[in-house]
Amino acid sequence: MNNFLKSECYKVSHRAYPYTLLIIGVVIAILINVSVWYAIHVIRIPFTIEGADIMNAGLYMMATIVWYCIIFTTDIGFSGEWRNNTMKNIVSFGTSRNTIFFGKCIVNTLLLLIGIVVVSAAYLLTNYICFRHDGSLTASAYQNYFLRFVIMLPMIIAGQTMASSLCMFFSTDLLWCGIYAVVVALLPNGIMLFYAIFPEVDALHIIYSNLPTVCLTAVAWQTLTTVLIVHAMEIAAVLLILPTVISLLVFQRKEIK
Repeated sequence: MNNFLKSECYKVSHRAYPYTLLIIGVVIAILINVSVWYAIHVIRIPFTIEGADIMNAGLYMMATIVWYCIIFTTDIGFSGEWRNNTMKNIVSFGTSRNTIFFGKCIVNTLLLLIGIVVVSAAYLLTNYICFRHDGSLTASAYQNYFLRFVIMLPMIIAGQTMASSLCMFFSTDLLWCGIYAVVVALLPNGIMLFYAIFPEVDALHIIYSNLPTVCLTAVAWQTLTTVLIVHAMEIAAVLLILPTVISLLVFQRKEIK
């Protein structure tokens, strides 16, 4: 496993793709804070916006955008193994399928976590520089931010594992990306639309509230309660275990050509 992880990390670290995406993320994080500061202090918009508000909005944006970033980190980690028919070479060298499966999941997760930490650090630093004088960036504000951040991480890791599992399950990039997009984007919006049309159908509301994307957004924005935290951990556990077990069983028996 160690040798496989080292080779995967070496391969990923010598591609321009992840560094390009990381730079784009950092630039966007900086521009968000600078743009709001400019709007408040130069344009003088007639709204009261404090640094803590912008900081917490960063969590909401992360909860929304991270699901789509996972597509890129998964693509980086797999480096077109199916597309270029190189997966069979890895298997033929004697690497066990369990090692391949979990190694890919670990590398993809590390990529995502590194990206989240770097972009979040750039966001928080720029936020502090721009709004340190308004008095809202208190110790309790940062405590609230990092508490929500930590609670969100298990669901984000589970989402990355789900994407990696789908990529191992399906050999076609378009197929696994399509199914993943349905789960994280189309399904929540579709259920919300049907619930608006048929509000008497309580099952739609129950399904909607249990979707991982909806729960992650709730952790980022709503009042934190014990019920919400436990609910988030339950969804993370299901999202982590179920796709992993199914995809691992399929991958172990899959014919790789």
